[in-house]
Amino acid sequence: MPLAPAPDPHLRGVRRPGHPPPRRGGRHRGARPAPPRDPVTELLSVTATGVLPAGVSVQLNVTFLLVARVRNPNPAAFRHGAAATALLYRGAAVGGGEVPPGVVPSRGDAILRMNMTVEAGRFVEAAAGVGGLVADVIDGEMEFEARTDVPGTVVLLGFVKRKVEARSVCRVVVGVADVQVRRQECHNQAKL
Repeated sequence: MPLAPAPDPHLRGVRRPGHPPPRRGGRHRGARPAPPRDPVTELLSVTATGVLPAGVSVQLNVTFLLVARVRNPNPAAFRHGAAATALLYRGAAVGGGEVPPGVVPSRGDAILRMNMTVEAGRFVEAAAGVGGLVADVIDGEMEFEARTDVPGTVVLLGFVKRKVEARSVCRVVVGVADVQVRRQECHNQAKL
């Protein structure tokens, strides 16, 4: 019985009888696609309307209209349903709003408009529980935090659906006397 010839190292990648063709594209079997990159949220405008605490009595009717641009750096569009936003003052929930359903295109951006209302009863309870309201009124500014978790799906290669959750935390500092936004910033994260 004749011996099989030793494989020639110079013929690497050349199809030999009885061997499968070499794989192309650099992907190995079982390799995972690159993880999604975090979306970038940019607050375009925040408008606060209403009356903030003045003196000893608390009269409160504040509505925030947030207009944000969400940039999707990923090669797949992000489709999401309606989601709730929690509005916090010093860590206590004082109101909320809703994010409308929509689509953020692949490697594109979308404009989101959200109304968030401070609920007076919850605000008074939170202010009594956490303290610091009087200090904020004396300082002339109040800081609110809006937390939003938006569950959705991305479609890869036209048929692979993956669940994704986009999370955004925005801090907004509002002037007490003029009800104007003084500072704002957002931090974002996406999870598969």
